[in-house]
Amino acid sequence: MRWIVSFLFLVFFGVAPSHSSGSIVVMEIPNVTERDGSGLYDKVLARILNTSGLDVPVMYLPINRAIKDFENGKYSCVYPIGLQGITSLGKPSETVNFFSYQLFSLHHSYSTVEAVAAGNYSVNALDFDETKRLAEQHGLDVDFYIASNNSLAKMLALRHTDFVFAISPDFPLAFEEMYGKSKLMPIGEPLDKTQDGFICSEDEAGTKLLQHINIVLQEMDNQGELKQIFGPLYERR
Repeated sequence: MRWIVSFLFLVFFGVAPSHSSGSIVVMEIPNVTERDGSGLYDKVLARILNTSGLDVPVMYLPINRAIKDFENGKYSCVYPIGLQGITSLGKPSETVNFFSYQLFSLHHSYSTVEAVAAGNYSVNALDFDETKRLAEQHGLDVDFYIASNNSLAKMLALRHTDFVFAISPDFPLAFEEMYGKSKLMPIGEPLDKTQDGFICSEDEAGTKLLQHINIVLQEMDNQGELKQIFGPLYERR
């Protein structure tokens, strides 16, 4: 439990840990990684810390700041992060899961994104650079880009939009949190998908942390724990 004490000290007093001592910065994502440890990916982090006996500070920060502070050397590892394309620094861990850019609906069932793009439907999307790029690339005529998954979920539930283009597992988790189990349908194949996990610096502290992280992740995957944690959101390796 010592890491929880360190974490609470950091959160409440805003003290950045020394990079040389080894530290983890967690990107705050609703329902995915939460400061109170209730997020889906928090369960993986807790398992790693408890099993490995790591005694390192953990800080939760907004996504962009977490990445920037990691790149500036303030933290040894950043989590959860796409293992490709987001930062050119550090070394990636074993895969925790996958995140994808996916089209969703409650009321329309189509087998392809192309069918949606060719139809006369309303589409709202997450306000994110990559969703904008992919929507344009695949011919999706987006009505509005919305900053919040919760707002997107409400619009879909109230039939204010036919389709939502967002990130999985973030959006399905937000929708379930607001409306419970539902008939939320992914449409076609993901427009893009990438592995996620930890990225750690290549200095001594980062290398040591990464070794511990990878040992536990391999064990969790081999024993089916990752599949159990992520349930239907688990992506086979």
